[in-house]
Parts: sequence; structure tokens; C-alpha cells
Amino acid sequence: MKPSIPAILIITLLLVGCAPGDDGSTVMADAPVATESATATASPTLVSVPTDIPVPTETPTPVIMLPSTQLIPEGAVAQYGMGYVTEVTPSPDGQYLAIGTSIGFFLYRTDTFEELWNSDQSTYYIAFSSDSRYLTVSSYGIHSLWEVETGTLLQTFSFEGYTRPSFSPDSSQLAYGAGSDVVVWNVQGGYVERTLDGQTSDIPATVFVSDDLLAAGFEDGRVVLWNLTTGEIEQILEDVQDAIQFLAMSPDGHTLAVAAESEAVLWDTLTGETLTRIPLCILDMSFSPDGTILVTEVKYDRTRLWDVSSGEQLDISGPFTGVIGVAFSPDGYLYIANVQFNKIYKIDPITGEKILILDGFLGMVSNAAFSFDGSQLLMTDSYLGEPSITLMSLNDGMIDLELKGFTEESIISADISPDGDYIAAGMSDSDNVYIWEISTGQLINTLDGAKSPRVQFSPDGKWLAFSSARKSITIWDIDTQQPVIELEGHTNLGHLAFSPDGMTLAVSTLEPSVILFELPEGKIIQESEISGIITDVAYAPDGALIAIGLNDGTIQLWETASGQVVQELHGHDQQVRTLDFSSGGDVLASGSSDRTVVLWNVATGEPEKTLSGFNGLVSSVDFSPDGTLLATGSGDGTVILWPVE
Repeated sequence: MKPSIPAILIITLLLVGCAPGDDGSTVMADAPVATESATATASPTLVSVPTDIPVPTETPTPVIMLPSTQLIPEGAVAQYGMGYVTEVTPSPDGQYLAIGTSIGFFLYRTDTFEELWNSDQSTYYIAFSSDSRYLTVSSYGIHSLWEVETGTLLQTFSFEGYTRPSFSPDSSQLAYGAGSDVVVWNVQGGYVERTLDGQTSDIPATVFVSDDLLAAGFEDGRVVLWNLTTGEIEQILEDVQDAIQFLAMSPDGHTLAVAAESEAVLWDTLTGETLTRIPLCILDMSFSPDGTILVTEVKYDRTRLWDVSSGEQLDISGPFTGVIGVAFSPDGYLYIANVQFNKIYKIDPITGEKILILDGFLGMVSNAAFSFDGSQLLMTDSYLGEPSITLMSLNDGMIDLELKGFTEESIISADISPDGDYIAAGMSDSDNVYIWEISTGQLINTLDGAKSPRVQFSPDGKWLAFSSARKSITIWDIDTQQPVIELEGHTNLGHLAFSPDGMTLAVSTLEPSVILFELPEGKIIQESEISGIITDVAYAPDGALIAIGLNDGTIQLWETASGQVVQELHGHDQQVRTLDFSSGGDVLASGSSDRTVVLWNVATGEPEKTLSGFNGLVSSVDFSPDGTLLATGSGDGTVILWPVE
């Protein structure tokens, strides 16, 4: 039986309670052993061990599923995933950790990882004031200033483009680029204290050298040092040829790190002397608390650590590829926001040892679907981060099965068999189709598919349809693990859908057209041209209609008996990505690149309701078997459950 709505509401809390770690360990968010105070110990001193004493096994790294209210959109009943991580920043006093994601930002205590407050402002950059009293969060065209203790929004600054703000050492000023100007804001007074005219080009980054000296990086490659008391330029550093992307200041105020498109430069701010050049495109940087180590996020590469005095790279191991944000904590450890694995790691920068792993994030979701009895939810995390397939129980929010470790970059489609015995998925890159047995988690077959293979089980679970290597459709018998038939004679076959009785398969082509194949013979019983690029197809429960999604946002309802379009639905202004009929057939759900889901009255062709609150395209919609819930998967890294009236 499908859980009731009250049971689903409980899932919101259960989803972030506990989960297996990378190494199999499981830690509750409020468990004492998982807090930083219990794990963030200094690196041990190496000593010799007598050979007759057994060497203890390695202690698993604690994994914390971050507790969160999840920023659930209005009207939804549950949500899985906090979006994909974009930024991580510890406060200077070590009490707080701010995490930015695709759906907002979250503030946690670092001793218990209790969530203090959050906001739905999607986040690129986060900066704390030096006294940890204030926090500024940046996204495209906006900075917001917050009081940390209360979560009160104090001020919003609007501008064009991206720019990194910075606080003065005494926390009294906030500086940011606004076009070719630098705006210096008085934090406590709430007014613009000074505007500095940069004249020639935009300013992506600012950083205070001292309370009275401000550095600004320009897109024309200049770094300008302004005296804030006089408003005069004290020094211009012009030995960088590319656009400046980021500035970082050493704790002692003597070394300025400048990241440009093709190199990074360390400057002596007193003399203007070039100390070190790093010939890499660096997107983010952070000095260690003692100023001896510089960590850099290198574009298309990995995180690297550098000895500031010598300029030499430090050679350590760690989860340093696919990094989107790096920052040192006050205790000298390193936080790494890793978008490849969708986790945040706390690491000893000297040994590379993982101290802590923070979890609860998803990459871009490509599929979200209910099992046929409504007791489980199938989710695929794809296109960003490590591809994974998760099967979650809706009764208790626990993970029944998790599949990961794929060599492919993304999962194109996935489906669960009606009897709940198997999961099938089509992969990019290798173009393979995989079949797993759910009870054991074992891979039972790997089938050769075409580019971007689509998969779907027949309603009785006997067959699996998928696009094959010869640009045809293969019908595969699950029991015998042998092909039943290959539907050939057409190229560029794409989306597919079984009829409710399983005896007809609808397939779209790029010509564009929709073909109906009679099974198992493979005879073509209907073929109709469609005016537009087809993006999805879905059968109505009675088999009388097929919904066809188009690239221009239109939905056509096609009558299977006549092969004629009987209705056109207009409600999206961008590509229709996904379609599904309710079990009664009276409602059609459509998800779009315009970041909305529309629920349509099939009889009238009118929209009944629009679901919004997504921060990315809607990639998947699926009604529960009893029609009371709709699951949506989104490119913003969330799966949301919505009630259906």
C-alpha cells in the first residue's frame, strides 16, 4: 500500500537522518561521534609498531547527513536532496559553516551540525565578516547581507553580473564591484560610504588589505590598491595579462593572491614585488590560518596546495577532482565542496586524511519514478556529480538500494519493473543498458544500446524495451534474458512508451514522427508525422491517447485509433521535457525547461494547476499508482513529492 500523506510528511525528516557513507559507515546527524569536536583532532604522530601486535583496521570516516528543512516549495509535502553544492565557507570564529547550493544556502553549527536558518537564494559566493557577526551571500546580480545569529536579512545590493564581495578586517565595511565602480558599504550604518571609480572595466573581485586599504581586480588585468581614507589610488599592479577572477589576502596582510584566467600571482603588498607565479587558471583560493599554505581550485583540473614561502606544490592525496569550492577553517583543516561526488569533505591538508564527510546533496536528477505498488521511489542522480541510482522506501524514508561507481558520465533513463524485482538503466558514453536484481543488488546483464539509450519495462514486467546499437528498438525477455524481437527499418528512434496492455509500443523519431509497433510481431500499425521536434511520449491509461511533448513547449494529444491530433496544449514557453498521465487518465502532468510543471485537464485541454519553485529544468514527472502524489525530478538537484487533488 502507498503511504498516506501524513506518512509522507515524516519522510522529510527521515531523508536527512542517516545514510551509508562512502566507506559503509553510517552516522546520525546528532550522534556525538559525528561532530567536529569529536573528529577534528590533530594529525597523529607516526610511531613504529611491533610486528607481533595486530595493526588495527582503518577507522571509517564519519559521514553526516545534514539536517535541513529542505526549503520545500509551497504546496509540496516532501523533498529529497538539498540541491547540488556550490560553495562552502566556515566562519572566522569556527562556530558556523555556511553551505551554498543550487536551491539556496544553509547555516549550520559546526559542533552539532544543527541547522540554524536558510534562504532560497541560490548561491555562488559566501563571505563572513571578520567578527562572524555578518554574512553576505552572492548570486548573479545580487548580494544579500545577513545577521548571522538571528538570520535577519539586513540589506540587498543589486548590480549586473558576478562579483565577489569582501568585508574589512574590523567588519565595519563591505566592498563589492558594481560595473567599473567599487561600492564601499557601511555595515552598521546601512549606507554607501564611498564609491570608487575604476573607469575602464568591470570588477569581478575585491579584498581588503587592511581597514584602510582595498584591492580590486579588474577584467582588464589590473589590480588597484585604494586608500579608503583619501580615496586615492596607492598602487596599481599591472603584471597580469588576463581578466582577474579572484583575490585572496594572507592573514598578516602582506601577501595578495591574484587569480586570473591563465595564471595566479602572489604579490608583496608593501613593495608590489612579484613573489610567485602559478601558470594555471584558478577559480578559487584560500590561505591557511597561519598563512603558510595556499589552496587553489584549478579549472578543469583539481584542487592543489602550495607552500607560500617557496611557491612549490604540496603533494598529498584526497578527493581533489571535481571541486567547486575550497576554504580553510580556523583550526587549520580544509573544507572541500566536491561536485563530482556531491559531498563536502573536511580534510587534514598535511596528510590528506578525511576528517569528516557532509552529505545530503544530489546532482542533476534525470529520473524520479514510483514503484508499481507505490511503496518505493526510484531516483537517478546524473549529469552533475557521480551518477547513482537510489531506491528509497516511502514508508520509512530508508534507502533500500543504492547503485553507484559507474564509469559513465550520466544516466539517460531508468525504470523499475512492475513486480519490483529489477531496475534497468540506459547509460551515456558506453551506450550500455544495465539490468540489476533489486533483492541482491547484483548486475545480471549488460546490453549493447545506442547513443543515449532509453529503457522501459512493459506493464506486465515480462519485457524490457530499449534503443539498440543498430538504431532500432530491442524487446528483451526478462525471464530468458534473450531478445524477443528487434524493431528495425527506421533510424533515429528516440522516446518510447508501452500501451497499457503491453501489446503496442509507441516510438518517436527525429523525422519527426510517432510509430506504433504491434508486439511481439513488430508490425507497424500506425505512423504519423508530427510538426515539431519530439521530446517525450506517454500513453493514456486507456490506450486511446498518446501525449507528445515538443521542443517549442507545445503538447499534442494524438488519438491512437485515427492517428490524428485531437488537441494542442499551450502552457509552457520552453521545451517540454517529460510527460505522465494520472492513473485515471483525467490529468496529464508536463515538466518543462521553463522550470514549471503543469497539470492539465485532459477532457478540456485546460491547465488546472501550475507547480513552481524549481531552480532548474524539470526532467521527470511520475504519478503514484493511486493518483494522490506526483514525483518530480529536477536539474536543481531535488526530487519533490506533490499532493494531487
